[in-house]
Amino acid sequence: MFVDYIKRNQELQPLFCHYPDLQGVFSALKEKKTDSSIRNILCDSLLFQYQHIRELRDAVKSSILSLRHETTFTVTTGHQLCLFTGPLYVIYKIISTINLSVELKKEYPDYTFVPIFWMATEDHDFEEINSVRIFGQKFAWENYQKGAVGEYNTQGIAPLITHLQELAQNSPYLKELIQIFEQAYAESTLANATRFLINYLFESHGLVVVDGNDKRLKSLLKEEMKQELFQESVCNNGLKTNELISSLGYKPQINPREINLFYLKPNFRERIIKEGGYYQILNSDIKFTRQEIEQEIENYPERFSPNVFFRALYQEKILPNIAYVAGPSELCYWLQMKNMFKAFNIPFPVIFPRNSLLWIDRNSATRLKKHNISVEDIFKPLHQLLETVVQDKSDKSLSLENEKEQLMCLFEKIKKKAIEVNSSLEISVESEKTKAIRAIETLEAKLIKEEKKNQEITVRQITSIKEKLFPNNNLQEREENIMFLYNQYGKVVLNDLLNILQPFSHKFILFSKN
Repeated sequence: MFVDYIKRNQELQPLFCHYPDLQGVFSALKEKKTDSSIRNILCDSLLFQYQHIRELRDAVKSSILSLRHETTFTVTTGHQLCLFTGPLYVIYKIISTINLSVELKKEYPDYTFVPIFWMATEDHDFEEINSVRIFGQKFAWENYQKGAVGEYNTQGIAPLITHLQELAQNSPYLKELIQIFEQAYAESTLANATRFLINYLFESHGLVVVDGNDKRLKSLLKEEMKQELFQESVCNNGLKTNELISSLGYKPQINPREINLFYLKPNFRERIIKEGGYYQILNSDIKFTRQEIEQEIENYPERFSPNVFFRALYQEKILPNIAYVAGPSELCYWLQMKNMFKAFNIPFPVIFPRNSLLWIDRNSATRLKKHNISVEDIFKPLHQLLETVVQDKSDKSLSLENEKEQLMCLFEKIKKKAIEVNSSLEISVESEKTKAIRAIETLEAKLIKEEKKNQEITVRQITSIKEKLFPNNNLQEREENIMFLYNQYGKVVLNDLLNILQPFSHKFILFSKN
């Protein structure tokens, strides 16, 4: 579905409003209108959220203050509060968002475009964010707090930072970054720590970090909360869209619930369900009549927490947003939401795919060139890659393709003779041919296996390269942390990434630094 979207498959057009290009953004700009009172509340709330950052850079402050003006729009991405920023693709999402903002400013100089990182502070799936892979090691934060993860106390992260310091003894770049980790996680909550860390990395680019777990911001969503509770608009529209997606041969990424809101209190976040005429909070004794829950929204909007569907609505209601930068899976569930947005009378943003990148370090690039391995070849499974290289380097002929073709010709002659005797013998001949072909393939595999032993150094080097570029047999961006690049280049690597990633290019990028 993701690939079909970036290839502009016509069947997907009912699922979005505008293509991810300049014309699509221009159309979105004409549609997006934001009330000045919403802009002012947003600006005031963000200034309050940034109070714990003692020295707020001019670029960030300017971005926040510009949100009061009707000519300012946002370009947004978001993610969970991953430990130490999580996998590399989180960084790539942010940089894709910054770059898109810059390019739009060049194209539309009469407007201001502010890059936004929306923190998923209200999630409670701690297991999804409590670990990160760094230099092949898994760092996991043992924690038994409950409720919204953004409110978690960060004291338990200190032992992990101590372990990181031991790994970084010989790396001045990493020592610098780990000092920032120390400062960030000394903050009182995971939300504040994440903002501190992301702000350190990208403050010079005017990136604004937003925490939606904010009473003033949620007060702007009261009517939409009531509509969701009393009309179940998300579910009704989401199910219809999912039927369309299924009819096109795709599998919906997520499914809406009857009510797509949680009830939130300190150390507590549980689903709201409708049961026996009451609005019941799961795993608790709390329940409301319709009138009571309506009054609860009026008095305590901060106690209502969106799920993944409703969070998208919340974000687009309070931000003057015209584009959202999403990863592959994320993009697919955004394509489930267009009709839902229409039901709430909220403009649907242009959905841009984030950039994807494979960073090939100097040593790996040198060895790839030495072994004459092409860009296409490095994506092959390891056993296929080894076979390709070993056969290419061998002074012996390891392929038995010619012999297989000769054997097949021989069996065709045998089959003709057999049919002349009795047509029923054709099945027996075909069976024997299959056995013979398998025997040749087995022998070919043995020849290659023995040659791999003869080329042990080459095999070891290629295996090492493959494991480095595709750790855990996965994309590098999904496994490695920013420390992987920081270790080699320091903070300047962020500028390299800003130059490499191109917001209007939807191709997978391979990069090797000279």
